[in-house]
Amino acid sequence: MASLSSLGPMSLCCWTLTCLSQVCSHVPPLHFNVSSSSSSSGSLWNVLGSPISHLQSSRSGSGSGSGVSYLPDPFVEYGDVNSSWVARSRWQYSSEISTTCSSSSSSSSSSPRIFLDAHFVDGIATFLIDDTVVLKSDNAFLRNYVDITNVVKPSSKIRIIFESPVDVSNARRDAYPFHVTQGGNGFFDNGASIAPNFIRKDASSWGWDWGIGLVPSGVWGEVRVVEVPVARLRQCGALVYVASDEQYAVQVTCMADVASQTSSLRLEARLVISSEQHIAASSNVDDSGVAQLTLSVPSKQVKLWWPNGLGDQPLYDVHIDLLDQSDAVDQSQVSVGFRNVQLVEPATPNDEPGRLMQFVVNGVEVFAKGANVIPVHVIQDHETPEATLTLLRAAVRANFNIVRVWGGGHYMPSHFYRQCDELGLMVWQEFAFACSEYPTDGEYLRSVSEEVRDVVARLGHHPSLVLWSGNNENLAYASQGPRNLTAYNQLYENTVRSTLALVDPWRSFWPASPSNGMLVDDPQRQLYVIRWDGDEQDPSQGDRHYYDYGPNCMNVSNLPPTRFMSEYGLQSLPSLASLATQMKPSDLHIGSPLLQHRQHHLNGWEELNAQLRRYFASPTGKAGSIVEFDAYIYLTQLLQARCIGAWTETWRRRRDEAGYYTRGAMYWQLNDVWHAPTWSSVEFGGHEKMLHSTIRRAFAPLAVVGWLDAHAETVSISFVADELPASALAKGACKLELSSHPWRGEKPTHVQTFDCQLSKHSSSMIVSQPIEKVLGEGATVRSHFVRATVYATGLPTAFSHIYPSDADPLGFQAVALPTAHITVTVPDQVKANFATVMISTDFPAVGVWLEAGGGPDHLSERLHGYWSDNSFDLVANEKRNVTFFLDDNDDAAAVDLAQLRKLLRVVHLASATAPTKKEEGVAVN
Repeated sequence: MASLSSLGPMSLCCWTLTCLSQVCSHVPPLHFNVSSSSSSSGSLWNVLGSPISHLQSSRSGSGSGSGVSYLPDPFVEYGDVNSSWVARSRWQYSSEISTTCSSSSSSSSSSPRIFLDAHFVDGIATFLIDDTVVLKSDNAFLRNYVDITNVVKPSSKIRIIFESPVDVSNARRDAYPFHVTQGGNGFFDNGASIAPNFIRKDASSWGWDWGIGLVPSGVWGEVRVVEVPVARLRQCGALVYVASDEQYAVQVTCMADVASQTSSLRLEARLVISSEQHIAASSNVDDSGVAQLTLSVPSKQVKLWWPNGLGDQPLYDVHIDLLDQSDAVDQSQVSVGFRNVQLVEPATPNDEPGRLMQFVVNGVEVFAKGANVIPVHVIQDHETPEATLTLLRAAVRANFNIVRVWGGGHYMPSHFYRQCDELGLMVWQEFAFACSEYPTDGEYLRSVSEEVRDVVARLGHHPSLVLWSGNNENLAYASQGPRNLTAYNQLYENTVRSTLALVDPWRSFWPASPSNGMLVDDPQRQLYVIRWDGDEQDPSQGDRHYYDYGPNCMNVSNLPPTRFMSEYGLQSLPSLASLATQMKPSDLHIGSPLLQHRQHHLNGWEELNAQLRRYFASPTGKAGSIVEFDAYIYLTQLLQARCIGAWTETWRRRRDEAGYYTRGAMYWQLNDVWHAPTWSSVEFGGHEKMLHSTIRRAFAPLAVVGWLDAHAETVSISFVADELPASALAKGACKLELSSHPWRGEKPTHVQTFDCQLSKHSSSMIVSQPIEKVLGEGATVRSHFVRATVYATGLPTAFSHIYPSDADPLGFQAVALPTAHITVTVPDQVKANFATVMISTDFPAVGVWLEAGGGPDHLSERLHGYWSDNSFDLVANEKRNVTFFLDDNDDAAAVDLAQLRKLLRVVHLASATAPTKKEEGVAVN
């Protein structure tokens, strides 16, 4: 049997196993036997000390010949349906505990206390030791600590029984005295009857319009049996707040488990400012095991933490010791950062109705640029530091300064927030409620209150966490009647907000998204009143969500006004190579039954195809072929990139525009949990879609935004800026060039230049002219397009392209797109994990997309990495250098240039809609 170190993290329940072990190193880890009350064949399954759960594919060959059964991979083909019986079954895990740790080293003569720690028990679980129930858990978001001293023996048996979450939640719903609306999902087992809102677990794991429905249960965190001779630190947290203009305060709160009542316990904490300087404080542990102290930190002695793009992210360690007399019996450590972040709602300029919704960071008004994050994986122990870091680095590359952890999933693992601390990504953290009503009985509310306390204790020290929020899209249910409004207030104002105010009164709180904010938010008096008159999407105050798939998505005049757009999006398909990892080659065609099965958005295909027909010709390739499917995927991604990119630019340029004053744009959604039609910009596994590159430009520190008015009669150009270097702000440091380009010409036919003056953290219109003047004499809306180019000292050149065809009923089909001949030159030598290639073209090319493999000719071959720029437009005879980077976790020391030449493919709009094979006209040298 394998040792604990060789097993690593295991699964512990229906979907994952985690080994139990004792703190004492000489105590062997526990290994589990697991059995189910039912299976698809009616037989018991047994897994004995296996490091692979029954989620893993039987194709791996693991366990072959060992008599161990495995489920097929639920992410492959119809695995979600074929494995649905697992969530309907009752599972039991059993093992033995040996309590052999010695307490002879203790200064106390009393016997040690023994604790069972079970963190993040996802599902309906009962823990038994020798048939005595020691823990019943039905809240997946809690860390559980149970004193089992009086139960456990030197050799005891432990069992963990997981009931079916499907059966239990349905039974709770049926027994509840009145109807509680469940909405937002229903994709488990092809729409089977479910009641996710009656169990505190990840709601999206039951399926969503973007996600697979598995309803996995498990213990995602640590499960240990711990012997405590004297005392231990069960948990420690820290909160940083502004005490005065000259001083920060770090409030450290710890909870201790005490074995010896004769002990004189004291908590000491030291903030390390440098190797020579630290600030310390101490406090006694009270009779309940709680100790709290405050470190006073002069603001001049620490450096400020800033979001990405505004400054650095210095972090400071707080060392915590639990002392018995002068002997240290346990220790802990947290890292903190010093910043002053507030979400404020001041009056709008010019006495407009309503109020702003504005993040202010260290005195700077910051436009929030980011996206909504869903779970990184449905199986939560697969949310590894490597997986979250890959995703968050992609966000930073796209110039994010914030992410919203959506309330329909789960609170992220601790390393996610640590990485946000280090990368400068602010976190808007929603409590785990979304798109449903919830029970409000006493037991449920007590569990929620405990959840809020535990979440704050675990996450509160992170400087990246700047905003707590009550829920996602649940305010609408309050308008259904007096009972619904009462239940809403009982859960969110009287439980979530009131509990949060007791444990973290300093961070900003937003009641719901969307909402109009708080009318009264007074933690000192425990008084909370939401600002709401029945319209949670009021354009004059608060945040909005926008999903409208009917109108012409490139007509930005259709976009609604808002102070803060916190959700908006459009679907696309993931790349061909990604789909091929979860589908057979026979599934890779337009309209395949498996693809239809994975489209969870009602009318999704109809809406998507209507927009595609609005702008583009049919995809190239023979009907039903993989070439056609590959071109179709490209067109869905190009559509998503162009439309969401334009929406993002529009709300960003409206920052200082009367009637709008939009101060944030956060699209839906950053990531995926499987390969299917979704709204993401980054695919499951980390591959970037075209949208992600487009967002990088839309969120750039300096963006130039060009657009047509509602009637396509006027071309306007705006600059949008965040923090800029002093060199770009100097007089004469900026120039705008407006050029008119024929689709079939070799150079622009009309060029205008303008001097411009930049200012940071602002937006302003620079030019607005009739389209005839911009295009120039003899040019028409079907023969020409416009490029706006900004040259600013110390900044990369920025471009915007205005296509009059966007307003044409035929879209790009009204334009005789030239067959651009594109050449990509790969260097002869490289000694690094990146390689710069030069791309050039003879004629204009729209939506140029580079991939290092993964096309129809190299379906299973792809270099994993990202490009410095992608999904861009080229004018005639343009050359551009772009760099391919290997993934940061790739072990290769340098890019394999031979492989890059072999796999490199370039697609653009004309090639994806041409009657011949789309790669024609591309040369790789």
